[in-house]
Amino acid sequence: MEVVIFLGPPGSGKGTQARLLSRSLKIPLMGMGDLLRNEINGQTDRGQKIQKAVDSGEMPDWSLVCEIFEENLMGIHSNRIIFDGIPRNSMQIPDVMDILKRRNASVEKAIFLNVPETILSQRIQQRFQCAQCGTSYSIKEEGETILCNICQGSNFVRRNDDQQEAMKRRFRVYKESISDLIGYYKDNNVLLELDGTLPIDMVHRSILSHLNPLDYSVIVPIIKSTA
Repeated sequence: MEVVIFLGPPGSGKGTQARLLSRSLKIPLMGMGDLLRNEINGQTDRGQKIQKAVDSGEMPDWSLVCEIFEENLMGIHSNRIIFDGIPRNSMQIPDVMDILKRRNASVEKAIFLNVPETILSQRIQQRFQCAQCGTSYSIKEEGETILCNICQGSNFVRRNDDQQEAMKRRFRVYKESISDLIGYYKDNNVLLELDGTLPIDMVHRSILSHLNPLDYSVIVPIIKSTA
């Protein structure tokens, strides 16, 4: 199994690009944020612990994240998969690589979307999610009316971890962790750094051009998200 990993700060667009790549290559996407939100929405014991961490802008307990990650990975059968949100720092790499080794998986490419902090802050202020299915959207004008292209819902809310104080803590955690993580992938010759301020379709096509060729049909859907 070949793994494509997305890296980037909150608001960089890595969630959007991960979903686009999943659709274009017709391969599974494992987003840790989605997996953790599933636990929260299911009101499990694990979900309650995760919710407490998310509301404070901190990361959930790592051993809990690994448990959820491996459980879900074991249920996937594909020759390629996309990860969004794991690992988040260099300290997590050994555990993630051990899990991948047990699945005979290796990292094909680590894609880092680089975006200035001023643009990130603006994007996050405009970011909302569908209250029904959780899909993220950029809503630039107050009162703008849109429909979710996944479930056709019309109620959009701001994510708890996008609130101002939580957002500041997320940026702090990101800055403390990203340089070593990028260095690790660079040293292993799998890092692809891209300008995350470019148009969504342009970034997507650049990603496709840098991946190992496999048989797939490329479809480039338009998504309004900047997650």
